[in-house]
This record gives sequence, C-alpha cells and structure tokens, in this order.
Amino acid sequence: MDALLRNPAVGSVLPAGSKGIAHEALLLAEESGLAVHFLKTELDLYKSAGPASCAVFSCLEDFVSDCALPFYVIGKLLKD
Repeated sequence: MDALLRNPAVGSVLPAGSKGIAHEALLLAEESGLAVHFLKTELDLYKSAGPASCAVFSCLEDFVSDCALPFYVIGKLLKD
C-alpha cells in the first residue's frame, strides 16, 4: 500500500472491506465527481474483500503498463 501512496501517478486509494470491491470503487468515483464503468473481470466485485486484503485505487493510464505490483484493472472512471 505504501508503494501506491507514494506514486505520483496514483490518485485515491481506498482499502476494500466487507462491502466488496465494487462498493469502494463506487465511493472512489463519487468522491471524484465521476462515474465508474466496470470491466469484465474474473473477480467477484460484490463479495466481501475481508480485512486489509486489497485496495481500490485510481491512477493514470500509464501506471497500468509500468506497474510491477500485482493488480487487476476493474474499470475506468468517466465523467457523468
């Protein structure tokens, strides 16, 4: 998580918890004044993520190809 917080290409970071990844992604979009467009993924975005198991974060598109950390792209933030 520290690597994400220190990276200038990363915006908001929210830990995913019992309400699931989708819930946190929707909160992140709302706080940014944007809408989230979910992509198809093998993850169950609505299942409880459990305590401190993962995080939802926003980032610049360049970060996706340059990042060495394991992650899934679950969607895009778009203007309403």
